[in-house]
Amino acid sequence: MNNKVLASIASIKTTLASLKTKVDNAGNKNYISVINLPLNNWDSSAQTQTVTVSGIKSNELEQIVRVSPWSTNPDNAKAYYNFGIRAISQAENSLTFYAKTIPTSDLKVVVSYTDI
Repeated sequence: MNNKVLASIASIKTTLASLKTKVDNAGNKNYISVINLPLNNWDSSAQTQTVTVSGIKSNELEQIVRVSPWSTNPDNAKAYYNFGIRAISQAENSLTFYAKTIPTSDLKVVVSYTDI
């Protein structure tokens, strides 16, 4: 093999090692928050609302974000799925949610994220 190919392989190995280290260390940086989605904060035309979630990064490649209904209250979880709630975008310290149908009451979601 020529030197260019060997240099490319070495660079790829270094990148993979760095990514593996980030993934291995990600388990030390898990965060969980219960977030309220107030009924009066929904934009009725866009069917969205943006809420503050401290620690969320604007770059989606820097963390894994998971959203689920707050299941301590079965009615909350049922409403989350019935109204088609889902997170659609993130920005620095915030998440934007979309509702297929605007809910009829406040809802709670659990947001967990892991920095990578």
